[in-house]
Amino acid sequence: MSTPVFLHVMSNGDMWVSNNIGDTPAGTVTGTYRFLDDAKLQKIGTLSGTFSSSLVAGGKTGKYGTELT
Repeated sequence: MSTPVFLHVMSNGDMWVSNNIGDTPAGTVTGTYRFLDDAKLQKIGTLSGTFSSSLVAGGKTGKYGTELT
């Protein structure tokens, strides 16, 4: 049985993730995406705007759990 994970994208650019749909962050949610733990690779959207090059520590992608700074 798959466990769903919910990604909430906020109007201010914040992204929140939880395994409980009731955990909705305060603010304006522009989109909520539901994923199963066996989800296949797929594009769900595109973020745009100005980002700092220091968002990802050590030049890693975050795929292996690199903490964003």
